[in-house]
Amino acid sequence: MCHDRNLTIIAGRSVFLVDAQGVIRHSHACPPGTIPESKDLLERLKGI
Repeated sequence: MCHDRNLTIIAGRSVFLVDAQGVIRHSHACPPGTIPESKDLLERLKGI
């Protein structure tokens, strides 16, 4: 839809899961216009 309106500069979303020591344990870049599923992130958090 953004491309249909000539809106080509749209920011994507990124998610980082960081443990208590400050180490990035998971990262994911989402395509523009999408939001990561909460259930997927919660499953990843359980593994940290």
